[in-house]
Amino acid sequence: MSTYFTEGKIFYPGFQFPIHHTSANCFTDGANKRDHYKMIFVISGTGILTLNNHKQIIVAPSALCLNETDTFSLESEVSLQCTAIFFHPQIINQHFDFPVLRASDHQLSLNEIQDLYWLNPFLRKTNEFMGLLHLGPSNARRIHNIIDNIKNALDIQLDDDWPCRSRTYLIEMLFLLSRLLIIDEALESVELDKDPGDIKEIILYLYTNYMNKITIQELTDKFHINRTSLTERFRGITGHSVMEYLISLRLYLASKMLKETLLPISEIIERVGFSDITHFGRMFKKNFGYSPSEYRSIHCTML
Repeated sequence: MSTYFTEGKIFYPGFQFPIHHTSANCFTDGANKRDHYKMIFVISGTGILTLNNHKQIIVAPSALCLNETDTFSLESEVSLQCTAIFFHPQIINQHFDFPVLRASDHQLSLNEIQDLYWLNPFLRKTNEFMGLLHLGPSNARRIHNIIDNIKNALDIQLDDDWPCRSRTYLIEMLFLLSRLLIIDEALESVELDKDPGDIKEIILYLYTNYMNKITIQELTDKFHINRTSLTERFRGITGHSVMEYLISLRLYLASKMLKETLLPISEIIERVGFSDITHFGRMFKKNFGYSPSEYRSIHCTML
């Protein structure tokens, strides 16, 4: 079996945390079933991959999401540069062993069904989607940045929060990949066919840059659209203003980090793009009915 865990050093020595990073030999373990999931990020180059007996052309930048049963072999490549994240799905939910993930929805709890969302790119395989997501430049940069953050958190192990910190970065990566899969299919219930313009690209930009300060002026300049047109078209498609949509996205991610990790609330606030802790607390309670600390005490699976 391949090594998919990182071992604790100064903090939690000997502890085997089920996530691992490598930039070496990303395509060498594809012949047999694995004891982990694997996301290969193709940084540059091209290649031809046989994935579950189907030929796939890989063009950078792209993300290849592989579950424990996927078989693959790299037939040829030109200047292919990759990095990979290995993880066991129990890092998302402690009950997620492989038989559970193969069960039908009616055999899962509500919490397990909700947590399955993070693993959609690894589980929802069809003839049209076999795990390969082609990435635009901004999403590729974001994925690369998250992988670097995972690597640094695992390698440096800065303090006793390093497992939670690594896990939140993984959640961010899985969130983005899951959203890209949905956007690729239909962007959930957002009816993009009603708008021939740049609204899809703006939504993708929000998902990629939610951790940064974003203004309407920035969006109008970047996407060459006037403020009135942006406001009307965005609300017409999503049902929300741009800022409402962005705040909902940030709060959703914060709620998942509060629920799934013990990372300090102050760090979560910064990670999801809020700069004012009072404003964050007020908006969080308005949306979820509890303060962030109350929400964590009720919903966190690690307490």
